[in-house]
Amino acid sequence: MKRVKLFSISLALAGCFHRSPDLAVLAPFGEGNPPFSDDSGHAVYVRFGDSLTAKVFKRYVQTGVAKLAPAGSILYCSEVQGEVTHGYVVGVRADSLWGDSAFARLGRSCRRMPPTLPGEVIIGAFRSEETVYLMIRKNGKWQVGKAISGSIVIPM
Repeated sequence: MKRVKLFSISLALAGCFHRSPDLAVLAPFGEGNPPFSDDSGHAVYVRFGDSLTAKVFKRYVQTGVAKLAPAGSILYCSEVQGEVTHGYVVGVRADSLWGDSAFARLGRSCRRMPPTLPGEVIIGAFRSEETVYLMIRKNGKWQVGKAISGSIVIPM
């Protein structure tokens, strides 16, 4: 009876440490050049949309490639001039996982207009970009296959 309980507890604990299949599919985004960098010379700040995105991109913050945005700050697109915090809110998620293929969405958003007076509202002030990628698993390792579609949205 003790062995059965011990075995059951071992299985339960092993389940707690099981790695998310989404994290495995999305891991290639955390390698190579960061998808939220720009060549403007500005420091790149990031805010992660969720904990999964933070796990995927943690290496960039740990190595200083990107900095976590100060709490409550507005992140401005690289084309905005002046002393503002340049960066992106980043999100990534896996969709439609089947066999050795999956679709993954990578998105980023920023404010594309300069700061305004408190309470002033500007229509079209934010920009959101999203790209859908085909992910392929080869020899047990996931990699980015190719971009399938993309969009840029400026709400009006």
